[in-house]
Amino acid sequence: MKKLIPILIIILLLPVVSPTVTKIHEDWHEYSGQFTKEGILYDFQLQQSDIELLRFNANEFSTIIRKGTCQKNAQYTYCYEDFDFEHAKATISARGIYVPAIKILIEKDTYEPPVKESDFKITLTGSTRLEAGETGTVTLKLENAGETQIQGIQTTITIPKDLHVETKDLIKFETTLQSTTMNLRPGDDYTYNITIQANKSQTYDLSAQIKYSSSGEQQQATRTLRIEVPKPYTFQKQAVTRVQVGETFQYQYTLTNRLDEPITIKSNLQHPTSLIPLRANNLQLQHGTRNYQDTSTLSAGQSKTFQVTYRQVNTQNSELRGNVEITALGHKYNESLNHAIQTSSDTLTSTLKVDRTDILPNTPYRITYTLTNRNNNLDITGVETRLTGIVNKTITTDVRRGETKTIIDERLIAPEIDQNIAYQINATTLYRVSGVLNRLEDTHTINVIGDDTPIVISTRPSNRIVAPGDRIQMIVTIRNVADSSLEAMQVEDSFNQDVQRVAGRTQNTISLQGKQQSQAYTYEIEIPRTANQDLIITTVAVTQNYQAIHNTTIEVSGAEQETQTGGATEPGSSTTQPPSQQVDGEIETVRQRQEESGFMQTYRKFTEFLRGLFR
Repeated sequence: MKKLIPILIIILLLPVVSPTVTKIHEDWHEYSGQFTKEGILYDFQLQQSDIELLRFNANEFSTIIRKGTCQKNAQYTYCYEDFDFEHAKATISARGIYVPAIKILIEKDTYEPPVKESDFKITLTGSTRLEAGETGTVTLKLENAGETQIQGIQTTITIPKDLHVETKDLIKFETTLQSTTMNLRPGDDYTYNITIQANKSQTYDLSAQIKYSSSGEQQQATRTLRIEVPKPYTFQKQAVTRVQVGETFQYQYTLTNRLDEPITIKSNLQHPTSLIPLRANNLQLQHGTRNYQDTSTLSAGQSKTFQVTYRQVNTQNSELRGNVEITALGHKYNESLNHAIQTSSDTLTSTLKVDRTDILPNTPYRITYTLTNRNNNLDITGVETRLTGIVNKTITTDVRRGETKTIIDERLIAPEIDQNIAYQINATTLYRVSGVLNRLEDTHTINVIGDDTPIVISTRPSNRIVAPGDRIQMIVTIRNVADSSLEAMQVEDSFNQDVQRVAGRTQNTISLQGKQQSQAYTYEIEIPRTANQDLIITTVAVTQNYQAIHNTTIEVSGAEQETQTGGATEPGSSTTQPPSQQVDGEIETVRQRQEESGFMQTYRKFTEFLRGLFR
């Protein structure tokens, strides 16, 4: 008899009026009568079929109950146990108290109370970490903690690849473990025990799927146990990531066997031509190659360190390549020996300093240029420094390891001029390390304030040393150092050679509203392939009341060098003293543009000024 779960306590029944029997159909019999519950008199009807279906109705609760099953309303669970056909009695039960049945209705299904999820307790536990080759256990426990029988339980456990399992409680297939169908009565439990073993290092997810029936519907629950199996060895690699030319360093790696049985290791390590091997430990250099190799067996718990000492011989970055193959418990593992090493590019660094950038005419200033050897393992010899612009010198020296050497330290006097001029000093240093030519370039601008013009011109070429056919980009910045505005300023760049403008504009109209406001423009030009002299770029800026001129010299490799007053024609220099022919041409160009703009008077004055300056 199924357990009944009434919400209220069943009351005791008063004596029942004997029922009368009426045959209403060939296969059905009907019984009617009365019974009293809690002082209330109930009429009831009971119909019974030869196929053991009980139609039952009382207090607006109607159902059909098959013999041996139960139905439930809001208050009681009614179980149809038996029917005494001879004495015309049918009984229903609630907590063991038999009550005469009442009326019937049911269709087909057997009533089955639903299983609460919280009543079906499923736990999957066991070894969550195993060493390779170690044996562990997993337990799956099913428990019915409710008051309803759990039916049709089927368990399927998925076996992860490379995980070995053994059990007597489940049927083993190729990739799964499966149970037979079973039922659990209230309070019962069942446990499956599984033995596991993994020889391969990885993470295994052991999954159990449990299917069961609840209220005639199929239900499913899943539990997963994650099992970690670490590598049967440890691998550690040590090496520097940055070296200097000539520096000696070590590259090493260590392997330790974590098993209780031997493992086999095979090493292969290749180095580039930028490294020279000096000595090795536990590795053998293969004849005629740049490969180190080794095959070893590590016993249980044994460690072994492999080491090579190299020297960096040039400025190229280096990359070691290779791998270690480890065989343990029939499985192979690979560890990478690849390692990138960057060669320090600042073997020699330079510093160009000017103690002031804006000075008055006839005012002293100081220029210093130093070189520092950051390499503590290598002396750099034959370092050549060429200074151009304000100072024109070529100096050859040696810079010892870790040394800082002053190449120039000079006190100069700004020239006597009556307009603003921007001078530049340029320093180019060439040196070789392991046969590789390296170049350092520095430049500094000095503004000599010779009059009250508020226009300051500065230029920045993308390259200061070019070859015929090269392209360079020029960035020209015009700055207003006055409190007042500079309106409709005409700015133009001209060249001493027939260069080709590739992009941008060389003629611009600029307005600057207020002090320290600036504006830049950019253009790109191509050096003629027939160029035989350095390129001089002249920038002229003119307003109605002010004017300024700025020269920038770009060194063209292979071109003849020209010496000009003030040393302003060397690479990257600027001056107010360009060749007179160039100045005349520039003035004429500006004059023609200004005639169109209505500034003829200003440019005529500027022309006279420049021509008087260069006579």
